[in-house]
Amino acid sequence: MNKFTRYSATILSLFFSANAHAYLDPATGSIILQGIIAGVAGGLLTLKIFWGKITGFFSKNKDNPNDIEVEAEDSASADKFKSE
Repeated sequence: MNKFTRYSATILSLFFSANAHAYLDPATGSIILQGIIAGVAGGLLTLKIFWGKITGFFSKNKDNPNDIEVEAEDSASADKFKSE
């Protein structure tokens, strides 16, 4: 069988399964809630880490922010030479 047939059979078997009559204790709900909170926290951390790249991709100004620092250093050295 090819991959598509295996995946299709697996998904269809999930939709047409019989009732399990399983017991879910309170700890199961706690674990599910903990997983949801961890997923949200991980997503927010990932967004925080890559925020500069995301905003740089969508920004209109494609200048390098390091250019501003270089210009400031150049103007400071120019002022130093003017005073001498």
